[in-house]
Amino acid sequence: MEKYLKSELITEKNIVEALAVQNAIFPRENARVNFLESFAERKMADGHSEFVKEYFLVRNDMGKAVGIWGHYLVDNNRDELWLGWYGVIPTERREGYGTKIFRLFEKYAKDNNFKIIRLYTDEIDNAIACKLYEKIGMVKEYYNNKDDITEDIGKIVIYSKSLTGGKVKPWKNKSINYREQRQKEI
Repeated sequence: MEKYLKSELITEKNIVEALAVQNAIFPRENARVNFLESFAERKMADGHSEFVKEYFLVRNDMGKAVGIWGHYLVDNNRDELWLGWYGVIPTERREGYGTKIFRLFEKYAKDNNFKIIRLYTDEIDNAIACKLYEKIGMVKEYYNNKDDITEDIGKIVIYSKSLTGGKVKPWKNKSINYREQRQKEI
């Protein structure tokens, strides 16, 4: 039987469940600040005229929460959408949800006229995810911006994919604001 997924915007009503999902996927990290910031940005932008950072709880066809995903901009670049807080609950892995959640993000980016999608991860802790990104056509680039990384965490990789059929423009070690992001997660 085909499994369908539905993205549900994380709001004040489902944040407790979303944080439980996030914690199951990333037990050493905390997304609460990111999720709360997205509420504030949505209120400021009125949800219409301005693109905002958003995070989604993903449910399967039975209504069970199975994962999360979110998006954001780096340096307010409106051509490139970044995937963040993306993952599947460990007990729900190996069901094809990872690819399907990624496709929800990719469709969202296309529907909102982005030209490139990107994400960063680390190659050591997320080796299985890296294989998925390569399988779905993302281009791999190592990130070693010494002004942005303050800790030894292994090899950070940026994956990129063109949504227009063109060649992906490399990131070339521009800052991804990694240091700032890590401070929010503590």
